[in-house]
Amino acid sequence: MDKKSEISVLIPKPLAELPENLQNWVSSFAAYLGILLDRIIPDHGLISVENELKKSGDDKMVIFLISPDFVADEGYMRVIQKLSDQENKRMTNASVIAQRIFKVCIMPIATGKQPDFMHEYTDYQICQTEIDADDLLFDTGIKSPVWSVLVDLAYDIAGSVLDSSDVESTTQKDHTGPTLFLAETTSDQLENRNALRRELIQFGFTVVPHKHLSGDAAEIEKTVNDLIKEASSAIHIVGNEYGDPLQGSEYSLLDLQLRLSSEAGDPTDLKEDFQRIIWFPPDQKPTDEKHEMFLEKLVRQEETMKVAEIVQTPLELLKSIVRKKISGKDKKSRSDPKVTLPEKPFVYLIHEEKFENEIEPVISWFREQNTEMIWSGMMASSENIVSLHRQYLSNCSGVLIHYSGDNIPWISSKMKDLLKAPGFGRTEPIKAMAVMVQNGNKFESMISNVDVYQIKKGTSEMNFDNFLEKINQ
Repeated sequence: MDKKSEISVLIPKPLAELPENLQNWVSSFAAYLGILLDRIIPDHGLISVENELKKSGDDKMVIFLISPDFVADEGYMRVIQKLSDQENKRMTNASVIAQRIFKVCIMPIATGKQPDFMHEYTDYQICQTEIDADDLLFDTGIKSPVWSVLVDLAYDIAGSVLDSSDVESTTQKDHTGPTLFLAETTSDQLENRNALRRELIQFGFTVVPHKHLSGDAAEIEKTVNDLIKEASSAIHIVGNEYGDPLQGSEYSLLDLQLRLSSEAGDPTDLKEDFQRIIWFPPDQKPTDEKHEMFLEKLVRQEETMKVAEIVQTPLELLKSIVRKKISGKDKKSRSDPKVTLPEKPFVYLIHEEKFENEIEPVISWFREQNTEMIWSGMMASSENIVSLHRQYLSNCSGVLIHYSGDNIPWISSKMKDLLKAPGFGRTEPIKAMAVMVQNGNKFESMISNVDVYQIKKGTSEMNFDNFLEKINQ
């Protein structure tokens, strides 16, 4: 690379004044990080170990090491806080935001026991369990936590170097691939998320968010929405915990991200190839009744709205699924299909998949009236459901929605589709729109010109004469 980024590993005091085992550990850390970075971005620049920054600049990366003892050093904390304040000011004014500061916990220390200004930085946690500082060794085994953290850190630093570089051609041009939103997850699934993130980056995907989502619900919502706008896909890892509600919200971070990507994945607002994958680990065991109910509701909603693929497989299989779906190998199968539409006016019948048997009498009635009908079940095996749905809404003469009465998110999305039909390419108003519900179920349309038909459950007696008259006008 023409433009090199120097990297400083920051410690509280000169290296020679640290205990011997820490001297060896820090030196090994810097050396092995350099080896990994050489594989990703050759000629990345010098890695130095410092107890104070000798210089700073836009091309300077800083890794500050912390432990319970280091955090207790007030002078060291002042140095890092000043650095953090400068970084926040730079990022506020920068046109290209590239992370320059990274936090590595060489000994276990909970986020709550760290100074407030450190909370916004991701914890690259070397040790998962408490150990004595005298026993800290630099284990380079492939399954070592140190090695996993080093790989994650090296790729994150490389991503920031490339983001801030104005060089058009680099050895990392493969990292200009699709952008994936890999949602943050709960602590029990952090290791799985890191493993998936690591592999996606290795395969050339750009994975966001680059740093831990922080702030109140409103701040996080804005950040997530901005990230999803740039992403071609969203991947959510849902484990055994729901998580604590965010400040200013009744939802946890896990829940909020799912809701926001669901809005992007709703056929009413969907980018053409936007995909959502929700992964449950095979050994999932909800920790409490609240999370169990959340999971049940999530599965029911996603299955009925068909805006996400729910996967419960081993992690290695998930990696293969994600790569296959997003790498572009299936681009041809996801392209817009050529659809032959009926030559005469037709009715588009929308229904939930599980109620296909209940709409058979409706289809029979319209056939008897010699009226063409297309229904949702006809698209069940297609990989282009969203595109087909839009084409049918754009060209039908009438829309009839079968509603079970107990799935508010689903019916709300379908009503929004009716309002947004002109945006799908429709040039004239839909002549007839109606919702059919079972007797006893209440439904109030948000659209004034939508008729409501009450249908007895299990009946084969149908009459849509008024609906048909509107179509034929």
